[in-house]
Amino acid sequence: VGEVVPDPAITRGGCRVETEFGSIDQQFERQVQRILEEMTGE
Repeated sequence: VGEVVPDPAITRGGCRVETEFGSIDQQFERQVQRILEEMTGE
């Protein structure tokens, strides 16, 4: 069972999931950042 907690730092349409096993950040800005990192090798 989980808990939904609003966070004003999360952009509209975004989602961040944190568990004892790790976290997933699915905000649009973070996805773009990961794509750019892959493209530039950073």
